[in-house]
Amino acid sequence: MSSHTRTLDQIARLADDTVVDALFIVRRKPWHWPLVALGIVVGLAVGLVVGMAIGQAVWFFALSGVIVGGGLGMNVGTDFRFIARTPSQMLLLDSSRVSAHPTRVVKTVNAVRVEPAVVSADLYLDEELHVMARQHLTRLERML
Repeated sequence: MSSHTRTLDQIARLADDTVVDALFIVRRKPWHWPLVALGIVVGLAVGLVVGMAIGQAVWFFALSGVIVGGGLGMNVGTDFRFIARTPSQMLLLDSSRVSAHPTRVVKTVNAVRVEPAVVSADLYLDEELHVMARQHLTRLERML
């Protein structure tokens, strides 16, 4: 069973309705970018300390620390969600950070607006900004 099928099954259980399709989306918290910057700085510092303690490959450890720290900042500063279409409504669902499966229905979505960006697409659900992969715009249009 694919991950997408498991996601649809879980949403159907949570919504107690048939699910037509679902898309993974994210919502950046207000402190998203400051946490990414902090993660990069802390990761750089830790990487430099580890590299100097080992005595070789200092920049490898520094760069690794930057990547890991920045990634952790992105993870903490982001809400992972799904938007799902049932025959009668659009739903917004929270997602687990670990397994990327839906955990609870947040609300029924009444208004959806999409603004394509360079790499991603800004998705406004009842005027609340989310971000989704641009490659899923045609699937979203079919869901609407």
